[in-house]
Amino acid sequence: MLTTQMIKEMMVDEQLIEGLDAVAHEDDDLVRSGIIDSIGIIKLVLSVESRYGLKVEVEDILKDDFQTLGAIAAFFNRYAA
Repeated sequence: MLTTQMIKEMMVDEQLIEGLDAVAHEDDDLVRSGIIDSIGIIKLVLSVESRYGLKVEVEDILKDDFQTLGAIAAFFNRYAA
């Protein structure tokens, strides 16, 4: 099970955010605030697939699933189940 902390750490590793403090709360809107964009979403998906052996279908990737850390964790956990 992926946690929001794990997602934050991957975002740092992929240089999508400057540090773990870049996203203060689980419900911060990452897209609206410009923290993550479509390229960042793809980088994050590829990173998670590589690290955890998940396979995400491209047509399943929706911007709404990447709005917040909680939404991102829930998205990937659907694949991990």
